[in-house]
Amino acid sequence: MSARRTKKARNVEDGVPSATDSAPPGSAPPPLSGRRPPNGRPRGAPYEEGAPPVAAAPTVVVAVPITPEAFAPFGDVVCAGLTEGRSANMGTATRCDWSAALESTRPGARPNLAVFRSLAKTLPFEMTLLEKHPCSTQAFLPMVCTRYLVCVAPALADGSPDVERLRAFRCGPGVGINYRRDVWHHPILALDGPADFAMLAWEDGSPQDCVEWPLAERLLITE
Repeated sequence: MSARRTKKARNVEDGVPSATDSAPPGSAPPPLSGRRPPNGRPRGAPYEEGAPPVAAAPTVVVAVPITPEAFAPFGDVVCAGLTEGRSANMGTATRCDWSAALESTRPGARPNLAVFRSLAKTLPFEMTLLEKHPCSTQAFLPMVCTRYLVCVAPALADGSPDVERLRAFRCGPGVGINYRRDVWHHPILALDGPADFAMLAWEDGSPQDCVEWPLAERLLITE
C-alpha cells in the first residue's frame, strides 16, 4: 500500500470519511459535525475548533446520619449508651467495655494515640482520593466537634475501592468511629467548624501504615 493510501485509511473511522477524503478538488469541506468526534464528544454535537473537552458530571452521594447498623460493614460506631454498661467510679459513671474491635497484624507496630485538628469544610465537597490501613484498625474520637463527615467504600475482588457503592455519613459530637482494618475511606472532614479528634492506630512508619488511591471518577458529597 502506498503512503498516500495509508494516510487516507487513517482519516476514515467507523465509515465516516474525513473532510479531505470526501470533498472533490476545489470544493468546500463538509461541516465539522460529520467528522470524528473530538475528545469523545457525541457524534454530531456542536463543536468549535479549540473548545475544551466536556467534563463528565460528578456522581452525587448524599450523606446520611450515621447508625451502628449502617456503618457495621465498615467498622464500629463508638458512643455511650449503645450497650447497657456497668457502674464505675463509685457509682458516678457508667462504663461500656469493648466498644470497638481493635486489631493490628504487625508484631512490630506500636499503638499511636495522635490528635488531629481538622479545618472546617462545607458540603457539597468533591472527593479526590480514598485511603486504607491494611494492617490496623483506625479509630477517631471527637474531642471538640460540631459535625464531621465519614465516607467509606467496600473493596472489589481485585482490592480496589468500589466507588459505585461508596457511603457517606454525617456524625455529631459524642459519636466516634472505628474503621476496620483494610477498609477504604476518605480522611475525616470537619463540618460547620473546626474539630479536634483523638486518633488510635497501630503504626511502624512503613508504607503499609496508609495506602492511598487517587480517584479517576468525580464524586460529589452533599446532604
